[in-house]
Amino acid sequence: MAQKSSKVEEACKNCVKSKENVSNCNIFVIKVADALGVGNFFSGLNANMMVAKFSNPNAKAPFHYIGKNKNLAMQYADRGYFVLGGLTAGQMNVNKNPTSHQATMGHVVIVAPGGPAPASKVKLANGHMQPARGGYPYCYQGAHYSAYQFTDKTQVSCVFPKDHLDDIVCGYVAVAKADVALSPDLNVKRLLGIHVPENISEILT
Repeated sequence: MAQKSSKVEEACKNCVKSKENVSNCNIFVIKVADALGVGNFFSGLNANMMVAKFSNPNAKAPFHYIGKNKNLAMQYADRGYFVLGGLTAGQMNVNKNPTSHQATMGHVVIVAPGGPAPASKVKLANGHMQPARGGYPYCYQGAHYSAYQFTDKTQVSCVFPKDHLDDIVCGYVAVAKADVALSPDLNVKRLLGIHVPENISEILT
């Protein structure tokens, strides 16, 4: 049976249709966050700043750290969480030949449910086909370069440097979730090592 879209994915599907919304990665995240009622936490942030908000194990609410565990990030996305993944410009330039093109901006995406994506070729917005490694999440995003301004979800392995795919850091933002059973949420929290009170009414969502 097909999985019912979460509020997060519905917001992504609506926002990705607008050329203005996908004109940059941080703009897209802000537009989706606005639709989910948490835009005030993203206002004025560029991609580097956004990644910094959730890439620390001591991230402050409403940002929560997942880390480099792409499988766990996909579990969260499948359960309707607002999951972000990204790299700062500095992280993308690690071990890069200093004479080659250097990233001047970070990149941040919204992890979509349904992963991992298969190895395939992805059609870019300019019609060119680009190989995608597979085994990584699907995502929605905006981009500075028009070739990567997709109008639907795409693959993480297509939009980040191939040498840094396993360096991508993920986190989630606590927003209201649709169609999410309580028990899977608690299981995911336990996988992360987060203390789950015996009295489930104490849990903040």
